[in-house]
Amino acid sequence: HHILAAGLELESALHVPCAPNAAGGEAACLALLRRQRPVTSICCANDKTAVGALKALHAAGLRVPDDISLIGFDDSELASHTIPALTSVHVDATALGTVAWRILVACHETPTALPVTTTLPVSLTERASVRDLTMNAKESNIP
Repeated sequence: HHILAAGLELESALHVPCAPNAAGGEAACLALLRRQRPVTSICCANDKTAVGALKALHAAGLRVPDDISLIGFDDSELASHTIPALTSVHVDATALGTVAWRILVACHETPTALPVTTTLPVSLTERASVRDLTMNAKESNIP
């Protein structure tokens, strides 16, 4: 929803479902590249799929981040060990588990309770897999 709030549209043609592992990410990335539409960045469902996408991009001769930016999700230990190191959305798994447990207990204690939606904050762990477009914009304004 934040993408929509920023005035950007989600194109369903650019969404490629896949298995939540490296093989799934590799296959989805190859499918996306076969569509022959210009892609400047790929956001993956988790870091494992991002590792697969990284492999597919390398095989296609695309350089991350020079040709295409890549972002994972869950900021696993794996993210800091890829080349280039993977930018990833960090989720506090302990807080997520705690909230889920509290909701489960509350539902058990009061089965007729109204549904509750809880939103937890996330943060972006910036590493080397995303090109800094602000630097390029600044550099292009130099006389």
